[in-house]
Amino acid sequence: MDASVHDLLLRSFDEELTAEEKIELDEVLANSAAWRLEEKRIRFIREKISAETSRSFSPVFPERVMRRIRDARKASTENFFADSLVVAFRSVAVTAAVIIVVLLSINAVRNDGAVMAGVLEGVDLRIEEVFSPTYPWIQE
Repeated sequence: MDASVHDLLLRSFDEELTAEEKIELDEVLANSAAWRLEEKRIRFIREKISAETSRSFSPVFPERVMRRIRDARKASTENFFADSLVVAFRSVAVTAAVIIVVLLSINAVRNDGAVMAGVLEGVDLRIEEVFSPTYPWIQE
């Protein structure tokens, strides 16, 4: 397709062509079925677009969009505190677990594998004392 004819065809929809340009376009359309088909295709597309643009947004549309944005920001800040607590707890929990494993390993090495014996070394508890509500083994 000739670019100058295509340009004339597109311009004919938007602006008034000069007499010479109009005659040239009419001759091309009369002699070529491909250009007539192209004109119909462009006309169809323009009609579809103009039909779609006639349905414009309602006057309250921008306010609804802004309200949704504000609500989304508000929800994200409300969840920020809870999310930061979860992240902090995870890092503390992992660190505490590593420390416990290290301390238990050190205790096992010192006591030849008897981990609980080393932990409770020097503590003489009976089952009655453990479940006593007054905690008699704690000295104040």
